[in-house]
Amino acid sequence: MYNRNSELYLQVIRHYFNNKSSLRRTAANFGLHYQTVYKWVSDLRKAISNLESNQVPGSMPASKIEKILVRLKERNPVLTLNQAKKIMEENGYNVSLNCIWHIWKEYGYTGFDWKNISNDFTVFCPWSGETKKKFLQAQALFACGFIKESAGLLNTVPMLPRNDLLLKIPDAYLSPQRLLEKFSMQFGEIPLSEYCLRLEDIYRLFIKKRLYYSALRAGLPLIFALSWKGEFRKMGCIIARLERIINTPRTPKTIFPYKFCLVLLKGRWYFENLKIKSALKTVQSCYKMAMRYKYLPHRLLANLGIFCMTVEKYNLAEELIKLSLRG
Repeated sequence: MYNRNSELYLQVIRHYFNNKSSLRRTAANFGLHYQTVYKWVSDLRKAISNLESNQVPGSMPASKIEKILVRLKERNPVLTLNQAKKIMEENGYNVSLNCIWHIWKEYGYTGFDWKNISNDFTVFCPWSGETKKKFLQAQALFACGFIKESAGLLNTVPMLPRNDLLLKIPDAYLSPQRLLEKFSMQFGEIPLSEYCLRLEDIYRLFIKKRLYYSALRAGLPLIFALSWKGEFRKMGCIIARLERIINTPRTPKTIFPYKFCLVLLKGRWYFENLKIKSALKTVQSCYKMAMRYKYLPHRLLANLGIFCMTVEKYNLAEELIKLSLRG
């Protein structure tokens, strides 16, 4: 119901709270059954009540198994489903691969939209049904002036794909994860120095808490911003740290977008430090990584093509740009 009638839902909730109307009058005004409006308003009031009592609205608290699986992936971003299953079994937990996959999908660790793979994880990580419901409730709360409550509800979501609501909410109300997702949309919209400082604070917080998967997500846009700022020494230090985090001979599919972007950014760092041969090697590495998959990452290929022009590999640049346009 929330998915099919999202605009209607927002209009009804806004009308009910802003006009201090009754449930029956609101239902009649929109041609809805009284019970429908009652359920929508009741669910929203319950969400606010749960936030005030520090409970997760709309769902049970994260299970012990979920917490363990999330911690495993955060501590070791290159961990595969089979490896996670083996670790769980060694610790006495009988968990199926399907269960692990669904939990990781909620947090944006897997289940990517491969046709939209890019350097922004909020674009290719999918919406879940529960996340959509909470997001719609948060929109309704925001529209009715409950800004802090709206932010609190968003903070309970494991991962939030790209949206406009985050841009409207003050940073002080958002969790580090939500701030990271917000900053992914703000490059070029706020002063570069401010952007780097705020993103670096989040990156260092994730490193301190040993949330290395989240640190990887924060570190890549930070490296890109530092390259524009010309801070190549700091850029190189963060690249080296992230390389240690995802150091593996083979690149798991679930880490490919991040590994590709990191190698490409390292190529840019090599180029700025006049290490042209090393920069050319990163081009070949990225090309080989991208060609392994059935669905070519068109946006990443476009980025690689642009970098090829920088290092004067014009034939390869033309090939990559043509491939990217097929998407």
